[in-house]
Amino acid sequence: MVLARRVRLSVIPDVLIRLPASAAVMNVFVGTLTVLVPYTRGDLVQLAHERGQILSERHTESGTQLVVRMPAESAHELAPFACDASHSTSATE
Repeated sequence: MVLARRVRLSVIPDVLIRLPASAAVMNVFVGTLTVLVPYTRGDLVQLAHERGQILSERHTESGTQLVVRMPAESAHELAPFACDASHSTSATE
């Protein structure tokens, strides 16, 4: 049992060393963004799901409205689609 604890303790630093530098940056969020992404830009919705924290998602006539916390390194990709939270009133769920 003691040997197992020693193995775990010796493995943890190796795992932490192998984490990419971007892993630390991923937790630095610029704040909350409200965006209305056209349906033709599903790639940006996917990006928000992969790199951000989705707080709200609504499907409207115009596209997908997201309230999302994004890392600083990715927020600029959603910025052109920023809107007021009340921008779209027609929603389906």
